[in-house]
Amino acid sequence: MERYKRLHLILVLLLVLTTWRTSCQQDFTKEGFYDDLRKRIQLRILHDYELLEPYFNEAYRNFPSIPRGILESISYTYTRFVVPDTDTLELDDNAIPRTYGPMGLTLHGKNYFRENLRYVAQHSNCTIESLVKDARISILAYAAVFADLQKEYVIFGEKVEKYVPIFVAMSELPKEGVAMNLHLYAIYHFLADTTSVSFGVP
Repeated sequence: MERYKRLHLILVLLLVLTTWRTSCQQDFTKEGFYDDLRKRIQLRILHDYELLEPYFNEAYRNFPSIPRGILESISYTYTRFVVPDTDTLELDDNAIPRTYGPMGLTLHGKNYFRENLRYVAQHSNCTIESLVKDARISILAYAAVFADLQKEYVIFGEKVEKYVPIFVAMSELPKEGVAMNLHLYAIYHFLADTTSVSFGVP
């Protein structure tokens, strides 16, 4: 759920600013207002990434078969590198399930989403509690499972499109459909974006 909160906050802020611009009849675009806002958001994301960067680097050292940038692309897509508050309660059954840890793992699928937090816990021999509460363990455990799937599927190398089966296997989304396609597009977009070099992408 946290991955939607930040997006919702940004959209509300942009809506308020747009309304203010119209009412005041000011040309914020000319003054670089939106450019400044975009830079502030980017700097905040970069700050959050730098807190996790040592854990990503450790994961790549432990599992060198994983191409650089893959782990960051998952974390950015789901959480923008923000570690969700573990004290937040799960919402009612009709709400989108919340995610845990910097990799955005789902614990309660509510009969629709796949519970990839349990999947990572089972295949990494880590406890659910440790994955929920410890950002380092969450990243390392995710990397361990990813590396195991590389061996199982015999997928290695730098070509991102080869890793689709692993992205699908480790996602909480239904394996087919628009949601999964959008998820894969978000990963590719992050890795192709030249600004992502700030987030460990070669």
